[in-house]
Amino acid sequence: MNSGKIRQKFLKLAQEAELSRNLVSEIIKHFTSVSQKVEMMICSSYMDDSTKSSYLQAYNKRLKLFLK
Repeated sequence: MNSGKIRQKFLKLAQEAELSRNLVSEIIKHFTSVSQKVEMMICSSYMDDSTKSSYLQAYNKRLKLFLK
């Protein structure tokens, strides 16, 4: 998926769901502020180390694309 399009698709979904701009802003703010918690949860999970690493890389990639 091209960078930038993830955020556009999210905003389109929010518009179709008739979410207020304030709520959408709060959701985006939450997405971007919990990355340390996500990393901690992944590291504390029962997945094997290679799966943890792959999962964390995928999360960070998607977050980076979302932020573009």
